[in-house]
Amino acid sequence: MHYTAPVGTPVDWFRAARPLAHANIAPPLVLGQAFAYAETGHFSWTAALMIHAFGVLDHLYIVFANDYADRETDADNETYTLYSGGSRVLVEGRLAPLSLRRAAMAMAGGMVALSIGWGSARPGFIGFAAVAIGLLWAYSYPPIRLSYRGGGEVLQALGVGVTLPLLGFYGQTGSLGAFPWAVLVPLWILGFAGNIVTALPDEPSDRRADKRTWAVVRGLRPARRHAVALIAVGAGLTYFVGPPSSVGARLCVACLPLCALAPSLLLIDRAEPAHRAAMLGFVTLLGGAISLVWIAWSIALFWG
Repeated sequence: MHYTAPVGTPVDWFRAARPLAHANIAPPLVLGQAFAYAETGHFSWTAALMIHAFGVLDHLYIVFANDYADRETDADNETYTLYSGGSRVLVEGRLAPLSLRRAAMAMAGGMVALSIGWGSARPGFIGFAAVAIGLLWAYSYPPIRLSYRGGGEVLQALGVGVTLPLLGFYGQTGSLGAFPWAVLVPLWILGFAGNIVTALPDEPSDRRADKRTWAVVRGLRPARRHAVALIAVGAGLTYFVGPPSSVGARLCVACLPLCALAPSLLLIDRAEPAHRAAMLGFVTLLGGAISLVWIAWSIALFWG
């Protein structure tokens, strides 16, 4: 590991930022705002700007801090994909670990500063900043470090499936009193499944590092089947929960992700880390199915 690497080029920092990972951040924030619109009939573009600025800072904090925390495991990872195994900038010596650590701390500070700056309108924002910072710390850093001890799936489910939709809703309304709480059940399930999915390609290096991910503890084949089943359950539950909408809209929200999920069954037995094309296709289909829930539900709520 190169600890005295240069500051890095803009390309190196762009890679470290892992733009694809924002698919885990922006859609839940949009969905939270869609729930707010469905409940109140109002939408603020200023609030949306603040919410998504917070989301960008949170995203950068997560990817920078995770890259730093996992640098040794990532260095041993030979089965990484576009979605897993880190950005590789530390592994390749393009950035110094200390630089990335400082950048993560700056992003965390940015979330706190934004929350304080918007405190007069949304005083609860500082609480969301504290939760976002705490969840990542508990996920990747001692003494808790649940991504290694087992339980990282629960923390990602809380972050992606609970905290971000609540943040989007609160940012638009200034209150959580009218939030449709039942929607958090499928969203939590989808967040849990998302963690299983993105960890699948990394199972060999995670196993060697004694990182107790779902795939390491339960095996790759069961983990793949569990991920498919959880996504199907999460998508299906959307038909029954949330603000009132037409039967057609509810069917689209539930069925479109299942249509994306169906082709993954053709790859489920071949999606091994050694078979990179099959694994990449499988992970892409499952991740796409999860994203379709956020997107389809948001469209249905905004247009409903």
